[in-house]
Amino acid sequence: MTLSVLIPSPRRQHGSPRGRYKMVPLPEPPENHVAHRAAVLALHNALCTLRQHPDQAPLARTALRRCEEELGTATAHGPLTLGLRLTAVQLGAEDVLTFAANDAPFGLLRLAGIGQVVLSKNFAAENVPPLVQSLVKVTDEASAERWVRDQSLSGVLLRAATLDGTTPDEACSEWARLAIAEPTSEIVSALIARDQASNLPALAAQQCLLDLDRECIDHDTTLARLLARMLERRDLATASWLLAEVDHHEGVAPSTRRLLHQQAIDRADNAWLQHHLDHGTRDELMNLTAFVMQLGERAAERFADLVAAASHPFSRWLSGLLGHQNRQ
Repeated sequence: MTLSVLIPSPRRQHGSPRGRYKMVPLPEPPENHVAHRAAVLALHNALCTLRQHPDQAPLARTALRRCEEELGTATAHGPLTLGLRLTAVQLGAEDVLTFAANDAPFGLLRLAGIGQVVLSKNFAAENVPPLVQSLVKVTDEASAERWVRDQSLSGVLLRAATLDGTTPDEACSEWARLAIAEPTSEIVSALIARDQASNLPALAAQQCLLDLDRECIDHDTTLARLLARMLERRDLATASWLLAEVDHHEGVAPSTRRLLHQQAIDRADNAWLQHHLDHGTRDELMNLTAFVMQLGERAAERFADLVAAASHPFSRWLSGLLGHQNRQ
């Protein structure tokens, strides 16, 4: 049935009311909206039935058969997209099924980052029982994350929520397809392991600090050599981390702290700082500034003077960071 309304017609401004208005049909509801709504409710009923009556096979068969029929009708002309908002399953911008934030399964899936569950066109009846049975197993956050990670159901596509929206006005949220985990080859695994272990000075320093609790190493010599290696590699981020760690580690003697700090100060002379200032990227300059901040007020003042004299493109930014350091 098509509904119509009367709106003013610009062609005739005088005369009878019928002459001043024309009939304009109202937009019809989205195609298959009724079928889509029935499918969502049938899916919800099947989930509730299997969850509440796990031992009643006849009830389960009836609920699953109804769900198969409704999903088949709803996807006959195109996919069915279930939008998961923070507290509702939506068809377009309409809330069809509401739930609490931690309700199973849809609330938990939303917490796990799912924004849309899309069932493909002509969703097969044989795919319905595996879908329902897998969703019944989503009972907490861990199982929801596992369902998302291991999801391999035929005809089911997941999209992640990239913008949190809580009102229908925010229905324009962007969506991104979730990456599908694929088997990793032995060659790729070896490359990843190599990259993770490539920063050997950092790994050695971590082990060194752990061993300090057992007092089984010559920490003065070991840590000094590791710091020298980090500075040779220009790995200032790790060097800053090491200086901060020795400042707060109870197993590091005061003499070791002084030794490492003096070693870093000696390396960070004006020529060394100027070289990094002239050739460093923005990220490298940020690491350099963090490193200098570990060396005390005098080193920070020297670096601030070099920054100001160089008229560097990042001078104001670096001076702001160093000024903050000097006010501490």
